[in-house]
Amino acid sequence: MTQPDDFIYQALHLMTRRHCRRLIVVNNRGEVSGFLSMRDIMRLEASDSRMLLERIAKAGSIEELSAVRRDIDEFVHRLFIGDVDGRALSEIMTDFNETVTRRIISLNEMRLRAEGFKTPLTGYAWVAFGSEGRKEQVLRGDQDNGLVLPDDSPPEAIAYYLKLAQRINLDLAGYGFELCKGGVMAREEKYFGTLAQWKARARHMIRNSSEGRELRDLSILLDLKHVTGDEGLVDDLWAYMLAELQNDPPALRALAEDGVTKTVPLTLLGRLRYEKDDQGRRGINVKRYGVLPLTAGVKALSMEREVRPTSTPERIQALRDQGVLERNTAADLLFAHELLLRLKLQASIEKVIHGQTATHFFYPEDWTDWERHNLKRAFKAIDRLLSFLRLHFAL
Repeated sequence: MTQPDDFIYQALHLMTRRHCRRLIVVNNRGEVSGFLSMRDIMRLEASDSRMLLERIAKAGSIEELSAVRRDIDEFVHRLFIGDVDGRALSEIMTDFNETVTRRIISLNEMRLRAEGFKTPLTGYAWVAFGSEGRKEQVLRGDQDNGLVLPDDSPPEAIAYYLKLAQRINLDLAGYGFELCKGGVMAREEKYFGTLAQWKARARHMIRNSSEGRELRDLSILLDLKHVTGDEGLVDDLWAYMLAELQNDPPALRALAEDGVTKTVPLTLLGRLRYEKDDQGRRGINVKRYGVLPLTAGVKALSMEREVRPTSTPERIQALRDQGVLERNTAADLLFAHELLLRLKLQASIEKVIHGQTATHFFYPEDWTDWERHNLKRAFKAIDRLLSFLRLHFAL
């Protein structure tokens, strides 16, 4: 039961703790005032989401956007406590972050016009890679983005968009998305240029995928997702990359091999295998041994079958529909993805909301038997995927 003056998040927390979807609301005299369902709360949260998106769209500065960011953090925290599934939560975060990105782009275009720079007529496409490209956003992270220009862009347009990209990257950092240490940003030469230049880079990566750095860059590129601008440029680039990959089986094999380089942390008897963190505590790096092999393995199969969607669940479902993965195998992989994604979200929430150090290490020895069972199930699903990749690509 709950009371009329309780906060929504308190009701959400109570539903989660009691594993129920409805609450009786009573007044101070113990009389029933009404009922509250999870659906009611989700309606309220949807209203909050719309208001946050409207505030982002109206923000006139990075400072105003940063103020909205704090409310977004709390909003996502409430949904996480309410046990909203990880995939839906990450897609909500992706929507927020892309709306912020579009607003930052718009603000900088206005500033450039105020400084006397005319917006070119040629257009452009702003794209995302990494977790944003796969719709696996968490509360914070570094930037993974790029900018694609039409081939007929004149020099003055190229100069304008390079200046725009530099400002956007700085403002995204000011908002809270750290500058990418690996340089995967639109202001960098490798992630900025005309469509022809992007195609040439993709072709080089594919044909030299036996080299570690080129394979890493190719894997990043294959999470390419349109954010704003001319989507036709992105469609053209994707069509080119998929065609090139079909003509280069060694590149597909290299992508698959990249997925099987890490073995899952299970013993021959199916028990969890631990390693020590920096403080000597026994745990498991779920990103290294779970997220990376799962996303890489699914990506390799998807590129072989010319699957265009970038999110891992969409790729798994497409591979299931094409008969590449059996239905039970696909269901197990979707379960594994959901569990690992919620762990990523949990880590980001602990960092942002509770000020804890960000880490991909988790400590199943402190978990319940049921939680450890689910983690084992996830790793077993990934292990079967890796076995399939070794057989399918003759690794």
